[in-house]
Amino acid sequence: MKSFPSVLFYLTVDTLHRWVMRVSNPLARFLVVFCLVFCALTVLSHYLLSARTLEGQIRKNGGDMIVMARYCPSSEVAALDPLEGMPRYAGGRECVILNELFQNATIRDRRFKLVEYPLWGAGLFQGMDVRPDNGVFVLPPRSEPGASPEEVMVTNHRVRAVVVPEYAAMALRKIYPNGGVFVPEGVLSALKMRTGLTRMYMFRFEQTEVASMRVLEKRLLKLIELDGWSAQVRSSLELLEELETTRASQQVYRMGISLGIGVIVCVLLTSISSMEFRQNEYIYALMNSFGVNRLLLVAVFMVENCVLVFGALACAVTLFHGLSGFLVKEFLKMPGMTLSVVDMRDDIVLLSVSLLTCIAVSTIPIVCAVFRPVGCVLK
Repeated sequence: MKSFPSVLFYLTVDTLHRWVMRVSNPLARFLVVFCLVFCALTVLSHYLLSARTLEGQIRKNGGDMIVMARYCPSSEVAALDPLEGMPRYAGGRECVILNELFQNATIRDRRFKLVEYPLWGAGLFQGMDVRPDNGVFVLPPRSEPGASPEEVMVTNHRVRAVVVPEYAAMALRKIYPNGGVFVPEGVLSALKMRTGLTRMYMFRFEQTEVASMRVLEKRLLKLIELDGWSAQVRSSLELLEELETTRASQQVYRMGISLGIGVIVCVLLTSISSMEFRQNEYIYALMNSFGVNRLLLVAVFMVENCVLVFGALACAVTLFHGLSGFLVKEFLKMPGMTLSVVDMRDDIVLLSVSLLTCIAVSTIPIVCAVFRPVGCVLK
């Protein structure tokens, strides 16, 4: 036990001596792992940014929503049920029904769609600092910094309305990107009885689940077919399915790249470690005959490979972090996107596990050689 520090010191010095005398061996292990990891992170970052771009498009188009637009002529308006048998909240989704009238509102010679919202649907305008006395809201075509009062011309009547700021626009911006004027239900009953309306059914999901959205869309399409409605359904279901496919393929790419790197590194570590052990096999056999623990000899080679491999991994990750902006803009040709090491943490963890497995596998020949009988080596 007293000799353990001396033995450990000797093995450490011996390892450093081997590095100096045969510098190509540690350098090869370091550079191969460094280049493979850096290239893998670059390739995987492209898949990550592609999925993020698609996810941004889905979010912009209302990926958590399904909207059904139904044309209702004036003869059917009186018979419309406020809820149409659809619960306001059920199964993790919320249903809001809006009535889009066939007449525009005017603000400073600019025309806006005129939309009627139900009284229980006032939650669409949550979080506003200013609320109108008459319940009239204006969604501008572009983002507004504040909620200032606005004068609106509705059916030859001037009313005061409150501008909906962008932070409170929520789902309305996804349905009405060009803005609109929203009035409480019942205020324009005579107008909609005369001209008809387009009824907008807006289903918002708490979580974007492709399976739930697919089921609801099929039900709505079946309802349109059975009732003979003049309606259409709009959703981002195709994009969501494409995103699911992209993410599933990314998992395959991650596993494939990690497995490929693991095989290459494992072969390299096994060949170099076995060669270096055989060159010093006689000395290690003598040490073993003097009572040095065989597992200590195995541990030295494992620690040596861990230092080289994970040192190369750390350098590759550091370089990737420093060049991430350049890679995204110039190499991947995705200006405007941002990327950091935190975004790649799953890939880094997977690569780390793969490399650790390689080190363990590459030690098997060393274990077999160390546990050979001393007499077979010293004869």
